[in-house]
Amino acid sequence: TPDPTFSYDANGNQLKDEHGNSLHYDSQSRLLQVAETGGAPISQYRYDGHNQLVATRDGNESEILRFYEGHQLSSTVQEDQRTQYLHLGEQPLG
Repeated sequence: TPDPTFSYDANGNQLKDEHGNSLHYDSQSRLLQVAETGGAPISQYRYDGHNQLVATRDGNESEILRFYEGHQLSSTVQEDQRTQYLHLGEQPLG
């Protein structure tokens, strides 16, 4: 049974989720990994020098790369599938 008690590090980052999974952060408090109680990664995250999320991986799935125009997400690529995102100013269109 998962432990509903939440704990936090000195920076206020949650260390366990409602399922008892561990949350791991870098020195800038960016979430790097969510891992099962036994340590197996559930999700992993990578960031660029501008603190933008540039890649995600869930379990054994292939990595999803994220590309930006300025600070807006413009496309994602997973294996050979590319998804583009359209914006009108700050408003996402699709």
